[in-house]
Amino acid sequence: MKDTTLVYLHVPKTAGTGMRIILMNQYQESMKQVYTLEQYEKWHSASQHQSFRCIYIHLPLYKPFYGRCEYASILRDPVDAVISFFYYLLLVPNNHLKIHSMSLREFLLSHPDTLCRLVNYQTRYIANHSKSHMAIKNIEKYFPIIGTLEKLHETIYLLSKRYGWRNVSVLPYANKNLKRPAKEAVPEELIERLEMITDEDRILYKYVQQRLDKTLASLTRAELRKIDIFKETGYLEG
Repeated sequence: MKDTTLVYLHVPKTAGTGMRIILMNQYQESMKQVYTLEQYEKWHSASQHQSFRCIYIHLPLYKPFYGRCEYASILRDPVDAVISFFYYLLLVPNNHLKIHSMSLREFLLSHPDTLCRLVNYQTRYIANHSKSHMAIKNIEKYFPIIGTLEKLHETIYLLSKRYGWRNVSVLPYANKNLKRPAKEAVPEELIERLEMITDEDRILYKYVQQRLDKTLASLTRAELRKIDIFKETGYLEG
């Protein structure tokens, strides 16, 4: 897909730093990062995005780029994603949710204005909307490949195959908070609350899982062996 601009939409807490490093290594000067709505509008209206082979976006998909563009992204188990996001924010001074010394329980029972930024946040990144069917519609229209953090190596393999990446190395997760509890260690009543605030994300995630599994089922034995070696070594030769 040499004539296609890959637009990678970064959903928070889905190996974004590692994916950004991979993309920077693959595209180098032909990659652009977009952090603000102002930058997005400028690039969208001026068609400047078509002069780059890759654009890495740190914003929800509210207005797709036009032209020869394809989108890609990675999602994550929604309950685990919110847990990870919460404990990450605790480490960030002056974070946008204004949480510093809260427990996870206090956060999940806090004022809706505090909680709302993480409610179904993965759906809102893919659709700029809180309903999963809108995100699924966008995926079907704009995303030839969208994977999961839980199958990161498989997702990277599919991206590498489609876009002709060469010699990909996967780094250990950056921004990983070793102090956060595992999902299995979170009390059941908090898991139930987390499931309530990720109801649309869980529908979306299940769809992405099934779509990804269907794609992986079509791979040859040789390709599956490549993925196994990739998992073992952290290196995908190409």
